[in-house]
Amino acid sequence: MNHYDFSNRPSIKRKANRNEKRVAKLCSAIQTPCSGAIAGHKGDFKTKDFLYDLKSTDACSIKIDVAMLRKLLNEANGAGKEPVIVLRFNEVKNIEKEYAVIPLNLFEEMKEHYDN
Repeated sequence: MNHYDFSNRPSIKRKANRNEKRVAKLCSAIQTPCSGAIAGHKGDFKTKDFLYDLKSTDACSIKIDVAMLRKLLNEANGAGKEPVIVLRFNEVKNIEKEYAVIPLNLFEEMKEHYDN
């Protein structure tokens, strides 16, 4: 029987934590302890104005559903922050790896600021 050696591969949790730390630094944000699993510390990372939830994958797609949006929106509203989902595609080439998903009304406010 062949046994695959998993010891040289980073655990999913370790890889996710490394991604969170890197993207939080990119966003000048503070990483949340235990990725928001502790009461009073929601989201993966945050700034003064934004609460972020990072979704990363080695695949070519990420599913975002209403439950995920509702959870982040409720947590962000409870913290007095704007919700942001960061999508990270670990294995893509020739395009940006990270994208921010924000409510359209927030995008319109930001666009208005830059258009003037």
